[in-house]
Amino acid sequence: MLKQRILTAAVLLPLFLAGLFYLPNLYWGLLMVAGLVVASAEWGRLAGLASKAGKAYAAALGAVALALLLLEHGEPPRQSFLQSIPGRVLYGLDALFWVVIVPAWLYMRRTVRSPVLLGMLGVLVLLPFWHALVWLQLTPEGCWQSWG
Repeated sequence: MLKQRILTAAVLLPLFLAGLFYLPNLYWGLLMVAGLVVASAEWGRLAGLASKAGKAYAAALGAVALALLLLEHGEPPRQSFLQSIPGRVLYGLDALFWVVIVPAWLYMRRTVRSPVLLGMLGVLVLLPFWHALVWLQLTPEGCWQSWG
C-alpha cells in the first residue's frame, strides 16, 4: 500500500506543480474542481454517506466550486469569493474550526458519528482549501510572479 502511495505521489506531484506554474488560472481552477470532486467523494465515503448520497455530495460540492470559479472569471470581472460576505463568513468559520473546535475535540477525545455533521464539516474543510489552491496561483503573470 505504501509503495502505491509513493508511486502515485511521484506521478501526481510533477503534474500538480506543472499545472500550478503553467496553466491559466481558469484551467487550473477547473483542474482543482476535479480534485475537489474526488476529495469530496472520499470525504462522503469516510463520513458514512450511502453510495448515492456520497456521489450527490461530491457533485454538489463540485457544482458550487464550478459556479464560484465561473463567477470569478466571468465578464465583466466580478468580485472574488474571498472578498465577498459569504466568502469571508466561510473562511472565518474555517479558521474558527481549525483554531478552536479541532483542538477542543482532540483534547476531549470526541468523535463525530453523524454523517450529516461530517458532511457539513467537509464543506467547511474542502471548499476553502479548493479556493485557496485556486488563488495560490492567481497573479497577473501566474504563479511565477511570487518567485521573482
